[in-house]
Amino acid sequence: MHNTYPLTCTFEEKKYEEIIDKGTKKQDIEAVRQLLLKKYPKEEDIRMFTEYYTYFHMRGVAQFTEKSGGIKFVATREDEKWKLLHYEYKSIPCQIFSKYNFPDTFKKDCIK
Repeated sequence: MHNTYPLTCTFEEKKYEEIIDKGTKKQDIEAVRQLLLKKYPKEEDIRMFTEYYTYFHMRGVAQFTEKSGGIKFVATREDEKWKLLHYEYKSIPCQIFSKYNFPDTFKKDCIK
């Protein structure tokens, strides 16, 4: 099993930027990766690609194998724990972003 953590992130909540360091991002990505492994127990490993990241929000693609396209995921931090809101091959519904106060940049390509 190998772990890959490409950290391609966009910061939107500037007031929290100073508390986000590479260790925190890596821990957050790993926490969401573990949640996805629980949802997909037959998978041995998941490669995580974050498109957007703030201290409270994460959006990206999880890839099970190098040949698969991957699933889209959206997660939010609640009570200091990450919660998966979307983890499917389908497009992400826009109402998820509004309900959990995501920054507008996260809404790219969502379906209404």
